[in-house]
Amino acid sequence: MAQKLNNMDAVKIDKLQQKLKKLKEDLHYWEVEFQPSGNMGKWARSVRVDRLSEKIKNIQSKIMDEMKKGYS
Repeated sequence: MAQKLNNMDAVKIDKLQQKLKKLKEDLHYWEVEFQPSGNMGKWARSVRVDRLSEKIKNIQSKIMDEMKKGYS
């Protein structure tokens, strides 16, 4: 039974890491590649960057929580 839980935890952590990778790619696009035109574009970019950064922090904390569960 414990082995199945470990496999399930590993799958959950893997999915979270995949989501984290995608969010980091999106953040890179909005920080580096996206060129806003005008104030509305700059505002929209800053909002998007803030939201993505918030989501990344949330996913990272979920990964850490899952890893702690696996080792406790």
